[in-house]
This record gives sequence, structure tokens and C-alpha cells, in this order.
Amino acid sequence: MQRRLAKLDQSAQEHLRRLGEPGADRDVILRLLETSCLLELSKLTAAQVDLATFVSATVTVLVQFFPVDACSLIVEPEGLPRARADFGTLPVADDQLAALVDRDDADADAVVLRVSALAQPIGYLAVAGLPSFMSDASFFATAADQVSAVLGAMVAAERLRRQAALATAQQLAATFDQGADDEQLAALVDAMAALPGASGAQLVVDHPAVGVPTEVRAGVVDRQVLEHVAAGDAGSVTVRLYVDDDRSGEQPLRQVVDMLLQTLDRIHQERRLMEQVETDELTGAGNRRRINRNLATAVARAQRTDGTVAVLSFDLDHFKQVNDTLGHPVGDVVLRDFVQMLFEHVRPYDTVGRMGGEEFTVICPGVDLLEARGVAERILAATPDACARELAGRFRQTVSCGIALYPDHADTIDGVLRKADAALYDAKRRGRNRIGLAEASEPPAATGRRLR
Repeated sequence: MQRRLAKLDQSAQEHLRRLGEPGADRDVILRLLETSCLLELSKLTAAQVDLATFVSATVTVLVQFFPVDACSLIVEPEGLPRARADFGTLPVADDQLAALVDRDDADADAVVLRVSALAQPIGYLAVAGLPSFMSDASFFATAADQVSAVLGAMVAAERLRRQAALATAQQLAATFDQGADDEQLAALVDAMAALPGASGAQLVVDHPAVGVPTEVRAGVVDRQVLEHVAAGDAGSVTVRLYVDDDRSGEQPLRQVVDMLLQTLDRIHQERRLMEQVETDELTGAGNRRRINRNLATAVARAQRTDGTVAVLSFDLDHFKQVNDTLGHPVGDVVLRDFVQMLFEHVRPYDTVGRMGGEEFTVICPGVDLLEARGVAERILAATPDACARELAGRFRQTVSCGIALYPDHADTIDGVLRKADAALYDAKRRGRNRIGLAEASEPPAATGRRLR
């Protein structure tokens, strides 16, 4: 449409140039100018644009053909947000427009004409500062009639579009699957921005079913806010609709938000049931299956958002001596205390998993290398005290850590796990109780026995 409007502007400028030439037949050229303008207005209907775009394009066409000082088209259909477009600034306030409708005296500050949909007045076309080659505003009355002739169909199509958006939003809110992701949230907020009465929407989700707290926006977000917050035991959903004065979007908003929260709660419950078979019975950490599943989810999201995922591999130093000297029951308590400390030092949506024995993995989505190292340093510092309860001063338990970052160190799930494991091996080799960082190039898979 922008390309066509640019060509239209060239055509209009040519007509205006001809009007200024000496000896030009001004009446013939003016009629040609008016006919061309009406033809372009009729093309807007065939373009099947939404109501707001139609209103904006109509003003653009009018002012390109007729260089007035100001032009506004205001359409306020019942149950829909107001659509308005302005060129310049009218010399009268909105609340004065009704009093100026159809006044044709020379003292009027602006020419104001009603526009209708199916014979029902729903707005105004107002112009100020007619060009010198126009003797009156009769053409704009014709333009207002042409706009009115198509507004009924435009408004009906807008209502159908918004009804379809409500159905789409409800369907999306009800059918989020186990892989609820940014794309699904973006599709949902797009649909909510088109709900009856809305011009834009903002969705804020803080729920473990989604993972990292997420905010998504769509449409125009600079008007009156209609907000609905739904909170449950697991998390919350906040939606802000940007609307005009009417509150026609309130009930659909509540329906969609409540439905979305129910869906996220269902996903969360299903995941909790799944976690029962993905949980290490001794420590409460996730098992290998959960590590692989959550890492795959985190990597998929990082691919969509150009983000990162940090993988931290931990191994308790000389833990075999604890089991051999103090017995496995003491060693089990040490493992449980270590895992509890891990949970305390990571975010709720990070993953803590046990790879086996005294080896553990922490998955941190959206974390860079510096932040990951900070997490590891805090865990290394906290480990001796966290594990001291059953050791009674006979051993000082420490831990080593290896860190790898997706996609900086490896661009596959297996690759980033191998890089973290290799970095851990390096930390062990250099004396334990320290952090190893993955190298940029991926080494061959580690072989041989791990240093304890």
C-alpha cells in the first residue's frame, strides 16, 4: 500500500501543477482531480484492510490530492475501539465537532461532515484550510458519502475479525501443550490485541509451566489500560488490554486469562506427575531423563530467542573416602545436603539433576558465562558448610565444577554436555575445589576414568 500511495502522491502533484499553469481549464482539471481521488478511495475497500488502516489511508489519500491545512477522520462504531487519523491540527476541539456539522458559512473554523454506517452516524470527516483552487467543500461532502457507503461493510468485517480473534485467543489459551513457548505466547497476545474494544495487549506470565518470566506485547499500547490478573498456587498471568473508553473487552479478557491460567496449571500438574518418574529418590534432584528433556527445551528456546544456556557440571571431591570411611548412610546424607544447597543457590526455573553417584548437573537458561561463573563460585563456597552436618569435622567436603555455554562452546545438546564434562575434568586435574571453563573448540569425548 505504501508504494501505491507514493505513486498516488506523484499523480496528485502533477494535477496540482497543471492547475497552476496559465490558461489551464481549472474546472476540467479540478473534476479530474476529484474523480481520481474518489477512485483511489474506492480501491481502499477492495484492499480488504482493517478499519484502522482504512481510516488512516483515507486521510492520506484526501490530503495528497487536496493540500488542506488539517484533515481528521474519526470513526466510533459501537462495541469497537475508536479509529482515528489526523493530518495537521484542527482549529476546533472534538467536543465542538457536532455543532459544526454541515455548516457552510464562511465564518466556520472547519468543515465538518458526518460519516455513517448503515444510515447510523458513527463519526466525522473534518477539514480546515481549503486550498485556493476549491470554491467550496462540496467535494468533501461527496468523499464523506463515499466513505459512509463502505463503512457498514468495514465495521461488519471488523466485528467478525475481532470475534474470530476471541475464538482464536480462547483456543490458544486452552491448548498450550507441554512445550508452551515464546511463539505460542506471541500468537496469543496478537489475538488478544484484536479482542473487541482493544487496540493492543501486554501479556506477563510468571509461571513454572513457561519457565523464565516472560512479557510479550502486540498492537498499540498507549491508551487506557484494562487489566486482569489471575493468580494460582503455581504462578500468575497478567494481561493488560489497551482500550478506548468502553469496557467491551473486559469479559472476553477475563475468559481468556482465566483459561490460560487453568491451562498453565494443568501443564504444571502434568509436569509434576512426570517429575515423579524423573526424580532421583535419594536426593530429590532430577535424573538423567529430566536433565536431557529440560536441556532440550532450554536449547530450543535459546535458538528461537538468540539466547544462551549455561550447563554447570559438579562432582564432589574425594567422595569415595566419605563412603569408605564413614559408611554409605553418612554419604547419602551428604549428597542430600549438597542437593538442598544447590536448590537454594539457583532460580526456581533452573534444573538441578543428578547424573549418577556424586555427579550433578545444573541447567541455567538465559545465563551468560560471567553469571554462570558467579553461580558456581557461590556453590563452591557454600559446599563445605552445607555438607558438614554428618561429617563432624572428620572431612571437609569440597566440589569441583565445569561450565559450558550453549551456543558459545557447542551448538548441540550432547556437545554442550561434553564440553561441561571436559571442563570439570580439567578442574579436577588442576587440584579440585575449583572451576573449569570450556574451551571454544570442541575436544573429543572424554575417555578413561574420572578423577575423584
